[in-house]
Amino acid sequence: MPTATAVRPDVLTDEELVARVRAGDHEVFGLLWRRHASVALGVARQYRGCDPEDVVQDAVHAVYLSIVRGGGPQGSFRPYLLRAVRNRAASTARRTKAAPVGDLHDMAEHTLEDATPDCSDGSLDRMLTVPLLRELPDRWRMVLWYTCIEDLSPAQAGKLMGMSPNAVSALAKRARDGLRRSWRIAYPADENAA
Repeated sequence: MPTATAVRPDVLTDEELVARVRAGDHEVFGLLWRRHASVALGVARQYRGCDPEDVVQDAVHAVYLSIVRGGGPQGSFRPYLLRAVRNRAASTARRTKAAPVGDLHDMAEHTLEDATPDCSDGSLDRMLTVPLLRELPDRWRMVLWYTCIEDLSPAQAGKLMGMSPNAVSALAKRARDGLRRSWRIAYPADENAA
């Protein structure tokens, strides 16, 4: 039976929820996420050269870790989160601009240029796909490389990327969907032929 002093977490303020997360009640962080996710996503969408969902996911994860370690927002949660989203988006956009188009984020031993396609073995698809892959955000290319080319499980890829297996699965789905959209735009005749 709940005590008279028990308070439902959903009626607590953001500051009270942050204090509970710091004290070890990590489950209530989900309430903070639900309260501010749409606004954070809206902020991330203002930046070119990055995937808004990836940016928000990374920023929220960083804020969560900061709070768990005793840091994070000392006042209002939303401005702190939105600043983290802006910083992550700007950083990602800068890296995307500065990085060579074919860069796979510190994976020099695995470059797309190393695959010299021979059309007799069905590699024509690779010749058509490589330019589309180069247009994808770095993290999408990385997750596609790990999950599709190296055939790593989400847990294995997650260890390499510093992400949870669920986050890797979600990122891989967005990356595959993005590549599929790019393919359909670049090769619309293929859709009608199938």
